[in-house]
Amino acid sequence: MTGSAEQLSNYETGPAVSEEVAVVAKVEVQVEQCKGCQLCCWVCPTKTLSLSQTINPKGYNPVMVAEPEACLGCALCVQVCPDLALTVSK
Repeated sequence: MTGSAEQLSNYETGPAVSEEVAVVAKVEVQVEQCKGCQLCCWVCPTKTLSLSQTINPKGYNPVMVAEPEACLGCALCVQVCPDLALTVSK
C-alpha cells in the first residue's frame, strides 16, 4: 500500500468524528394503546424507551421516551410493537 503517513493514519483510524450530534429522529408513544410489554425497550440499541410508573386508561404501565436525544430513528421499536403504539419520525 502506498501513500503518505497521514493518509495511512486516516485509513487505519478513520476520519475524526464530531462529538456534536443533531437530533434527527423523534419517537412517540401512544400511551392509551401501550400495554407495557417492553419489547420496544429491549430492542432499542440506545435505550431511548423505558417503562413508565404511570398507569394508562387500560390499567397498564406504558413505556415512555426516557432519552429523546438518543433516538437514532432505526424504528426497531415500531417493528416489534404488537399494539402499534409507537411512531418514529425523522
